[in-house]
Amino acid sequence: MWRDWLNVPRTLRTLRYFRREQLLCRARFMIEQRLGLYRASPALSEPIALDNAGLARLREHMERLARVEPPRPDLLKALRCGQFTFLNETADFSAGIDWKAAGKSRLWTFNLHYFSIARQAALENLRSPSLGDAELLKTWMKDWIAKNPVGTQPGWHPYAVSMRLMNWFRAISVF
Repeated sequence: MWRDWLNVPRTLRTLRYFRREQLLCRARFMIEQRLGLYRASPALSEPIALDNAGLARLREHMERLARVEPPRPDLLKALRCGQFTFLNETADFSAGIDWKAAGKSRLWTFNLHYFSIARQAALENLRSPSLGDAELLKTWMKDWIAKNPVGTQPGWHPYAVSMRLMNWFRAISVF
């Protein structure tokens, strides 16, 4: 990232179109990110209840997907053994998931944080139910929450959050 800023002519051409507020916000963001600071969300006064009608519609959608998408029982079997594959690279997390995914690319780590594994497990369980998968996913979700405090990257990147929430809701609708 800093290499991009070293290209002074390109940086100046880019910055000239920014408003003063944008420059200040960008500078503040970069400093907060560098120092590990973040703006915490306000605490919820009570837990948010899930919309059962919405979850039922989501389950119907997942059932339609399960009929259309080809089965991948091999993928689910690998996940149960702690083998996670994204971008044709496999990591062995049988001893516990390393959410920082040492040695893997940033894109691979983002894929890990999307929790697409929850969606796939849900689809496979619609075809062939297994109670152990629900517990396994619950364990992974709790582990993710415990090891990724608010503001840590890439888990709290907006796109990763949106993908993870959708995949968690898909799984919750099935299990």
